[in-house]
Amino acid sequence: MLNQKYCSCPLCSKMLKAKDMAVKKTIETANGKTDLYRPYFYCHICKIGFYPLDEALGLASSTKQYDVQELEAWLGIDMTFDKAGETYQKFTAEKSSADHVHETTTNISKSFDILDVCPSKDEIDAKIEQLAP
Repeated sequence: MLNQKYCSCPLCSKMLKAKDMAVKKTIETANGKTDLYRPYFYCHICKIGFYPLDEALGLASSTKQYDVQELEAWLGIDMTFDKAGETYQKFTAEKSSADHVHETTTNISKSFDILDVCPSKDEIDAKIEQLAP
């Protein structure tokens, strides 16, 4: 797919020719940074641009990939965002600001609602029974 010259539009299925064969994307994973050059397609009918390789590889739209986002969020819920950024940098040698940790944690938390994180009735009853004495 690195050399893919044609691709069908995901919305209208029109066959498209790559607009650019080497658009750079910097990818940051927990293992470090790398640059990926991949083809870009644009459908004038649907007015959408896309990178089929990104989808095939399961890449996040941002530079920081899902493993980095997961680590930042995990650190961000256990300590201050400043400390989470410092801890991330200490163990990966890559920078992560308190603002980015906060943004990542907030974005991930948006996919949950109260029922996803609320204890079940049985868990609440067990806690009440434990604390009753």
